[in-house]
Amino acid sequence: MSKKCVHCGREIPDGETLCKECGTFQTSEEENAAPGRLKVKFTPIKVFSIIIFLIAAAALTWLISSLNVEIKDAGGFTKSMKIQMTVYNGNLSNIKRLAPNEYWNLLREETEFDIDDYIAELKAEEKRKREEAEAEKRAAEKRAAEEASTDAVESVEPVESESDAEETEKEASYRYEVISSEQFNKKELRFFNKEMKKMLNSDANKLVTDAYRVKYRICLGDKEDFTAEEWNVVSFRIREGWYILKDGKFLIAPGAEDIVIRPEFPNIIN
Repeated sequence: MSKKCVHCGREIPDGETLCKECGTFQTSEEENAAPGRLKVKFTPIKVFSIIIFLIAAAALTWLISSLNVEIKDAGGFTKSMKIQMTVYNGNLSNIKRLAPNEYWNLLREETEFDIDDYIAELKAEEKRKREEAEAEKRAAEKRAAEEASTDAVESVEPVESESDAEETEKEASYRYEVISSEQFNKKELRFFNKEMKKMLNSDANKLVTDAYRVKYRICLGDKEDFTAEEWNVVSFRIREGWYILKDGKFLIAPGAEDIVIRPEFPNIIN
């Protein structure tokens, strides 16, 4: 009895496993019935290994997704501190961005405080101080020139006016570092959203869409000579803006104690 070669079709004597014509090793009759088909035998070990692989792949996918969300959110909550630092470093125009519109509207309704008027007053005061400092500096330079022209002294030491000292102090800059951050869970976010809606008299269904507890290191000065303090704050998102609560209040600007801050605003950080 003979059979045909699975490759060239030539007849091969029964019992032979090698075609003498083309040199192809022959398969069993069962395999010949379905040439080219790979048969896999699933043993318990293989099945278990496949299950473990699928579980590991799902866990890895979830982890990567979680990390991507965390990285995205981390880039979000620092926006509020970046804006805060620009205000601390003298950009008065950004003060309005330190609290949502609901907050400024509430102050206007309850206390007739207008944030736009306040910023305009601050800018006018800054301009007046700059003009006085420049006038004082010009006067100091004129006095120095007059003293030099009289030859009263062989050399004149540079005169440092009060305006020079103010300018030097103003050059010191604020910066921040993130020490730690923790995202609010769903229960905490619901409570925070409820309290914020109540405080701001908002009828929005979901006013606060995200929130973090963040510990910052706030530094004043250059990288070699600076002072630092730690802030525990809540950074949260309302619409497209991120804002900060420290000790239950919105941060505004250093040395701006005269701005109206609601004293009854609760500390809902913890």
